[in-house]
Amino acid sequence: AAAAAVQTITVDPSNCNFAFQAKPAYATALAMIPIVHALAKLDGDLGAELTRAATAVLVAVANGSSTQSAAFSCVALLDALRVVGASDPRIAEAQALLKQLAD
Repeated sequence: AAAAAVQTITVDPSNCNFAFQAKPAYATALAMIPIVHALAKLDGDLGAELTRAATAVLVAVANGSSTQSAAFSCVALLDALRVVGASDPRIAEAQALLKQLAD
């Protein structure tokens, strides 16, 4: 399968009030938020859980904590969306961003 096109968010260091905002991992986690917001509309229950998990990834990066648990939750929820019939290229895009955070 072809690799998903990964959305990138460029962070302007002059607009960062806190050091964590300039971290590449923060930009990656932040790039997931609009994708997840769009995917959440595909299934209300799974979407709400996915939104919470993606937000937890972002907060974990900000706090300097491990993102593994929240990132793996996101992957599982994206898989669940696919299993219930969601067919959206943003699922692969979100998984590619999560892989960046896990590597």
